[in-house]
Amino acid sequence: MSANSHIMKHSWNLNRQEALMLQRQLARQVIRTPGIKIQDVTTDIPSIGCAKTWLSGRYTEPVIEKGSCSYLRDGKKIVGAVVRTRRNVKPLFVSIGHRINLQNSIRIVLKCCRRYRLPESIRLAHQIASELGK
Repeated sequence: MSANSHIMKHSWNLNRQEALMLQRQLARQVIRTPGIKIQDVTTDIPSIGCAKTWLSGRYTEPVIEKGSCSYLRDGKKIVGAVVRTRRNVKPLFVSIGHRINLQNSIRIVLKCCRRYRLPESIRLAHQIASELGK
């Protein structure tokens, strides 16, 4: 069973009013991995893209304080935000997701980053996947 079909199978059991997908990718990556975006629309669950690396667009570096951010732009269009989740640590790139606006996406990402740069759910999923891959 592929990762996408596994996610699809289990996402139907979620309470729709409380569900949110926090994904380690940006909207620009959807071109390379369309299965994830199709899943967002099919399940109609709000989703947020969050990545450690900048793919494209222009931005100004946010100040070093936690919670500071700047917009990520593609031409004149705002496509995401560059968000500092910890003081004096490299920022994350948050994209406008499915059924959620950018301001709420930023707020949720900041709340999910407790002790580390990455949101806890993404950090733990990466940790588990790394252990399984050994």
